[in-house]
Amino acid sequence: MKKAREYSKNNKGAISTVVLVTTLFMLTLLSTAYMVITTLRKSQLKSDIATKEVYEKAFNLLDFSKFIIFKIF
Repeated sequence: MKKAREYSKNNKGAISTVVLVTTLFMLTLLSTAYMVITTLRKSQLKSDIATKEVYEKAFNLLDFSKFIIFKIF
């Protein structure tokens, strides 16, 4: 019993260290996840813009005079 009391008196800062290390670990993990997601989102936006340009270019090259179904007088 006496050893347990001495141990708890000598290690009062141990819980603070555990909390600090855990907090830093979680902060690092969350920041890394945020950076990865941001990078993926940027590349996805670039891809979307390039795809949009390709489709608009192909759409503008079409000749719609062949596709008229109704003629007005």
